[in-house]
Amino acid sequence: MRYFVGVDGGASRVDVLVADETGRRLGRGHSGPIYGGNGQDHINARIHMLDAVDEALVASNISGEQVAGIFLSCSGWRSLRRVEASEWLAVLKIAPEAITVNDDSDLTALWAAANFPDPAIMVTLGTFWSSNGVVDALEVTHLIDKLDLDQTSAALGSGMTLGSLALGAAIRAPFGGQPTQLTELLGAHLAVEGIEGLRAWAKQYRSPADRAHLCSLAAQAAQAGDAVALQLFAQAGVGVAQATIPMAHFMDCADRPLTIALSGNVWRAGSCIITPFTETIAAALPQATVEVNAQTPEEGALILALRIGHIHAPLHG
Repeated sequence: MRYFVGVDGGASRVDVLVADETGRRLGRGHSGPIYGGNGQDHINARIHMLDAVDEALVASNISGEQVAGIFLSCSGWRSLRRVEASEWLAVLKIAPEAITVNDDSDLTALWAAANFPDPAIMVTLGTFWSSNGVVDALEVTHLIDKLDLDQTSAALGSGMTLGSLALGAAIRAPFGGQPTQLTELLGAHLAVEGIEGLRAWAKQYRSPADRAHLCSLAAQAAQAGDAVALQLFAQAGVGVAQATIPMAHFMDCADRPLTIALSGNVWRAGSCIITPFTETIAAALPQATVEVNAQTPEEGALILALRIGHIHAPLHG
């Protein structure tokens, strides 16, 4: 029996999934982030990757020597190459020839998680946001990506931005701002006293991961009907759609069937962000279909590991 591993590493954490050659899921592993989100490689990236992979192998009751293929999908990890990955994973006795690294982009794993639609736009809302396309199995980078141009409308949908906006709304509320459940909700979650406690927390915790952590609380408030939180997610949905529509034209796919696949934790907020996104897309791209990825990024990475091993069995179990 051969065994395969999928690894998804990003600014929030590393997620790992192991399966055998039949596609049967065996075990998972999780650890901290592999990317710090500030343009620098995360100081604990090696530790986090090894911890997550080791946990998944132990949960699967196999050793690294039994791994026939491992696919590393590492968003934002610009320096990781196969040489470095081989050095890291040698600690777990995973053979260098078993390793495939998809550096600086997680598009391929996300595409696999969406079952390889073509043409397609993959819209990811996690700690950060990303939007890349696929046409005829070739990647199309967002037309203003890495050009240092204004991407504010799309950035509204990142967990980092939503968390920061929620924190600002919570602090402003008692001082003439719109009343919101966020003030009490964030204060209780962060275990701080009043507005001064929230302000002190905001001064101390400024990293993208810190702020993105608050996004799930904002989602809770929105799902409970809080007007301020609902407005934040509605703006995010429309903003991300407005950044996606030009991408369809750039790919010459605006007037043809097109899949827009959504992935990332922010979409878990549900209808408060998905509905405004979908409605904005439908008005501009009537032939587009919006789908939330049914499979996770690490499942997509695992599917790729299996396919590189010439196995096309679907994941199950």
